[in-house]
Amino acid sequence: MPPVDPAVMRRLNAALTFRLLREADAPLTMAQLTRGTELSRRTVELILADLLADGWVREVAVGSTGVGRPPRAFAFQPDNALFAAVQVDTHSVRAGVADTHGRLLSSERRVLSDYYDPATTLEQAVDALNAALVASGRPVGVVRAGAVAMPGLIDDEGLVLGLVDAPTWTGVRPSAVLAQAFPFPFVGDNDANLAAVGERWKGAAQGLDSFTWLLAGARNGAGIVIRGEVHRGFRSSAGEIVRAPAVGMSELHEHPLGGLTHPDPQERARAERIVERVRSGDRDAADLLDEFTAPLARVLVTLVWTIAPPLVVLGGGLEVAADVLVPRLETALAAEGAPAVPIRATSLGGDAVLLGALHEARASVDDELLRAKS
Repeated sequence: MPPVDPAVMRRLNAALTFRLLREADAPLTMAQLTRGTELSRRTVELILADLLADGWVREVAVGSTGVGRPPRAFAFQPDNALFAAVQVDTHSVRAGVADTHGRLLSSERRVLSDYYDPATTLEQAVDALNAALVASGRPVGVVRAGAVAMPGLIDDEGLVLGLVDAPTWTGVRPSAVLAQAFPFPFVGDNDANLAAVGERWKGAAQGLDSFTWLLAGARNGAGIVIRGEVHRGFRSSAGEIVRAPAVGMSELHEHPLGGLTHPDPQERARAERIVERVRSGDRDAADLLDEFTAPLARVLVTLVWTIAPPLVVLGGGLEVAADVLVPRLETALAAEGAPAVPIRATSLGGDAVLLGALHEARASVDDELLRAKS
């Protein structure tokens, strides 16, 4: 076996220590760091010296045991680096700035003047992100990376391969356009994929390595996570259920309750009023919900029998109706003899996509943040 490059080993050790500190809920002592990393005390001390010098951690006082010197403890500084995210849909663009832990410092929204014009849309995205940066109160120099989320077929380099009803976006790489406007790099991906990433990071799918995130109605898409990775499929087409009319997507798109996932707040409000009528016992509204449930159940049956996820998370607006929708979906799955896969509503509301984008921006530069330590 060839010898391990010492520089590579130092970098791996630094990454291990860095991530242990970053994900900790409280300051860690030297003893906890050596146990958690299985590194020698001297190696951890050298890594901490670099992290302290660069502002990633600070030494904090901890309670004394009353015997000898109190232990040294180190707290991660999540605002030493910030990350940016941009979410584009057919109605508006939303931009946000967050710290390393995903705590959103600011966000701005712009109603789009012409979604079908990529240049104009991305100009408005730049404007929204600039406003979010100003609102964060932090200098742009501390932002390390950004990510942009959009609907459609988007490859693993952020190139739009196709977008239903908006062919003008084909061949556009939004991440590259945004990177030209800001002094930090961008990555890009499909919005449902990033919503799934956000859900696994901060939402209802925490701790799960496999699950499916689903929205259906005026907007349709699925983010499929398998063994901890987003499943992209051939030509990044996995989850693009909007292109599968055979399972009833057109019925969902045109239905009044499809407005639950509409990007226009007024359309969402109309659908939410129907849900309120269902809760109050309105029979006509309940019939509408039953009509909406039928094609959605067919989508779920297809997912359950093909991907067999251990969890389905409903998001994108469907979570608003979860209390009346989930029981109907469970009954429909049982009637089809499908496995009783748990169905939950997102716990992130409308922030799932933005949080997923922030996570991917952070992940895209994890190695770079530590490169100086090697």
